[in-house]
Amino acid sequence: MRIGDRVKYIGEARPNLEGREGYILGIDHNLCNAEVEFDAIAYPEGHTPVYVSSTIKTIPIGKLELLFHNNVIDEIPRSTEEQVAIYKKYNRQFDTGATRDVDDYKYDYEAFFTPYVMNRYAQYMHQHRIQEDGTMRDGDNWQKGIPDTAYMKSMFRHFFDVWSIMRGLTCKDPKTNKEIELEEALCGLKFNVDGLLFNILKEKNPVMYNGVKQFKENNGN
Repeated sequence: MRIGDRVKYIGEARPNLEGREGYILGIDHNLCNAEVEFDAIAYPEGHTPVYVSSTIKTIPIGKLELLFHNNVIDEIPRSTEEQVAIYKKYNRQFDTGATRDVDDYKYDYEAFFTPYVMNRYAQYMHQHRIQEDGTMRDGDNWQKGIPDTAYMKSMFRHFFDVWSIMRGLTCKDPKTNKEIELEEALCGLKFNVDGLLFNILKEKNPVMYNGVKQFKENNGN
């Protein structure tokens, strides 16, 4: 095999790659592993795509089936230096000597979210678990299903509170007559945004939702 070859993964160790095809971007100097750019994939109709772009993985040569040589790429001579450059483009080497593929194409959850916001929102959610009769609802009770219209109306009320407070006005809870703080209003807005998005995603991917629901039921959650 060589750079540019069209290959298919035939191993069993990585079920998410089973049967997927792609092109070889580079081969290590021991000719043991290949850097493969697998084609982007999408689940069948009704499912949410997992990959929005191609996926690059380091695969043992023995786990790849050659489909055909890419003569167009083969016509471009690649020196050892060029192969090393390609390999470095898709791999990182740490000071310890360990290597790993680059993460430019991966979702950076650690950077996208902050514990400050998550912790404050968790406080808000926990505070509102206590119902009027004194009982405490499950933390994921909202996932049982709240209509889109209910989310929309509540979302607008909380946005109005945020808007008013930012303009220097005072907003009060109609039930308690207590002043609504900005953090509280923002958390209320977030709850409805998250809930409405959850409804949309659940409708697009009912199989995934039902699987999570069944898991919770089987584990007493």
